[in-house]
Amino acid sequence: MFQDKEKIPLLTAMLASLICLLLYLPALRCGFINYDDPEYVLNNPIIRQLTFDSLTQTFMHAQVGWWMPLTWISLAIDYHYWGLNPVGYHLTNIVLHAVNAGLVVLIADILCKTVARQGTGLAMPGRSYAGLLLITGLFYGVHPLRVESVAWVTERKDVLNGLFAFLSVLFYLSFAGRNVEGTNSGRARIYFFLSLFCFVCSLMAKSVSVVLPAMLVVLDWGPLGRLKNHTFRRLILEKWPFWVVSALITLFTFVVAAQSQYLVTYEAFPFTQRVVVSGNAIWEYVRLLLAPIGLSPFNVIPDPIPVAYTV
Repeated sequence: MFQDKEKIPLLTAMLASLICLLLYLPALRCGFINYDDPEYVLNNPIIRQLTFDSLTQTFMHAQVGWWMPLTWISLAIDYHYWGLNPVGYHLTNIVLHAVNAGLVVLIADILCKTVARQGTGLAMPGRSYAGLLLITGLFYGVHPLRVESVAWVTERKDVLNGLFAFLSVLFYLSFAGRNVEGTNSGRARIYFFLSLFCFVCSLMAKSVSVVLPAMLVVLDWGPLGRLKNHTFRRLILEKWPFWVVSALITLFTFVVAAQSQYLVTYEAFPFTQRVVVSGNAIWEYVRLLLAPIGLSPFNVIPDPIPVAYTV
């Protein structure tokens, strides 16, 4: 299977996707739950038809307090073929997540090869390298933190956002590689605009990827080593379309959330408490990444805020 070294990343990505697909198949036995699924699927009129008017509505207006046109369209496609049979919705989530695990492998391959070319890492040919890539893909794909995004129909927005966000990163890495080499600048620009297009699509699935431009700068600074050939200012300005789109979506999300009365007032939840809770959330994600113990599908902010949060 791993005789042709050039095919190792693709074959490993396919293997990671297959393993994730098989692992999550039991989720097909799950149904809808009474938390968000009624609003997103069971009682949502916007997904009941696939017409030009309904598609236009998903782009022109927020639904259930959020602007996520691609998420609504994907759920509408499921409804078209499956009605209210939860099997189809879960199957789509599983397939999307399996593809995402494969994309993680391809991203890891480019990063490993980039580091190896810079002489700061080890080249691992053959089965050893395939094993490294497979472990990377599965660490993402089978990690307990991913279960909620796959097994809960409402989190279609998460796996769909992940698909386009990973594609955006993958295209950006291709752009950066060709841009550093200084060859085929026309193709490099194509990769840049493909990355931007996928970034926009990711935001139309879930706005959480507004931080992606900053992550691309981190990639420039870290494994890609682009600061050797470009100034930091140039790398920031290079991504101006990403920053503009990110700022517009952030502003639009706040406006929509305010109109839908989803935002909590500062009187009820002061700014200082928001900072403390957000900082604790970062700590919790890191902790759960390394030790996924005590996971819960529903978390409530304690009142009063514990001292441990402040620490």
